[in-house]
Amino acid sequence: MNRSRLLKEILSFALVIVIGGALYGGMQLFKDFNGKRAFAKTGLEPLTLAEAQKLSHETGKPILADLSAYWCTFCIKLDREVLAHPAVNTIIREHYIFARVDSEAEGASEFRHKYQAFTYPTVLALKPDGELITKLPIVYDPETFSHNLQQVLNSQSL
Repeated sequence: MNRSRLLKEILSFALVIVIGGALYGGMQLFKDFNGKRAFAKTGLEPLTLAEAQKLSHETGKPILADLSAYWCTFCIKLDREVLAHPAVNTIIREHYIFARVDSEAEGASEFRHKYQAFTYPTVLALKPDGELITKLPIVYDPETFSHNLQQVLNSQSL
C-alpha cells in the first residue's frame, strides 16, 4: 500500500471517529435536556438526600428518594407518566419529602452502595434518619404507583 493511500485511510478513519463522537455527544446532550424537561414537568423540587432528610426530621414525613439519571429513558418515562400525574404528585407533595438522587451528583455512589440501588430508576421510601422502609416496584401506571405509595404510608414501618 502506498503512503498516500495509507494517509487517506487514516484521515478517513479519524473523520469517522470525530463525526461519530460529535453525534454521540449531541445525542447525550439531547437526552439530558429531554430528561431535565420531563422532570421539570413534575413540579417536584429536586432536593438532595441531605436536604430531604433535614425536612423529613422537621415534618416527620418519610422520604421518597428517586435514584435517577436525566439521560435514562425509563427515568424520563417515570417522570412523564407517573410523577407528573396529578394523583401521584398530590400524594408525594402531601405525605412525603421528595429527594432526587441524580446518578452523576456527589453522593450518588454512596447512595447506590448503601441501598444496593444499581438500576435507574430506583425509588425508595426512607425514614428521616435514612433507614430503608421499602424499595418501591417501578411501575408506569399512576394508579398502581399511587397505591404503592399509600401502602407505605399505611404500613407499621413508619
